[in-house]
Amino acid sequence: RYAAFGSWQAVIAPGRTSRNVARKSALRWRDTVGDTDVAVMAGDMGVERLAGLDVSGNLGEGAYRLEAVASHPDQGHDYAQLVAGYDYTLVDAVFPRGLYLGIEYFYDGLRAATLPLVSNDRWVARTPSQFALLTGYDIADLWRLELSLLTDPIHRGLFAMPQLTWSLSDNVSLLAMAQWSRSGAGGEYAGLPSLYVLRLDWYW
Repeated sequence: RYAAFGSWQAVIAPGRTSRNVARKSALRWRDTVGDTDVAVMAGDMGVERLAGLDVSGNLGEGAYRLEAVASHPDQGHDYAQLVAGYDYTLVDAVFPRGLYLGIEYFYDGLRAATLPLVSNDRWVARTPSQFALLTGYDIADLWRLELSLLTDPIHRGLFAMPQLTWSLSDNVSLLAMAQWSRSGAGGEYAGLPSLYVLRLDWYW
């Protein structure tokens, strides 16, 4: 760290051939420029050379973020991946506790055409574009309701995950969650089963 918000970071991971995990090394710089947080990264991930950029800041009454990475593999074509999002909390007479709203866009220039869907080194998607809507609201002092919606417009796919959290005490919470999805053949959410979860969390 060379300033209050500025720093250099270096990471080296040896990898493990038996688990198909490549050796990785990366150098990252981050700092605050005006009201904007900026980070730049360059690295070597096995057979790929990467360069990335993270930017986040305030826009209007909300916050934006942008994460992008460009890759140059030893084999195959160059590709880029990008995530852009915006968060906003609406407070008015209808939502006095504050309704959280978030939107995200994910672009994957790699997709799964050239890699297996399960990879230990990277996020792999079946479709190049996905959109997300995230909402959350404290319906009572100890109860919070959240909903995550993901869409795959190319395959007309939709993924929904509502969840309700009850804070029983300072260190105990109960979570009820479900997930449902639909998708055309070959879509991002094709084959995902409906899932229902009841989870008790205890922190100490």
